[in-house]
Amino acid sequence: MFERSDPVPPLSPASARLLGPDGRSAGHVLCAGPVPWTEYPCAWVLNIGVGPRAQGRGLGRALLTHALRGTREAGLPALALSVADGNPARRLYDRAGFVVVTRVLSLTMPA
Repeated sequence: MFERSDPVPPLSPASARLLGPDGRSAGHVLCAGPVPWTEYPCAWVLNIGVGPRAQGRGLGRALLTHALRGTREAGLPALALSVADGNPARRLYDRAGFVVVTRVLSLTMPA
């Protein structure tokens, strides 16, 4: 997905993929950093997800914990992410201590 020469490189220590018993992907977290779009140096969760059959087992929490540890290991002082209002994962981020720093508005372009 990324090349080392990309402006925002992947943050390998904070990224991971989980395999299920069948050898297929059960979940993943992909982080990059440091990112240039914030006012402070931080890692960024580009994508985190757990497959439908693997949900409810704490894998999202384990992936987020991995990302937090990898961010610290990389020497970055913060981990940030973007989440849509109403996303059930918001509870996970709140419990982990994430706080709203900025709010982004968007507009769907008319046809």
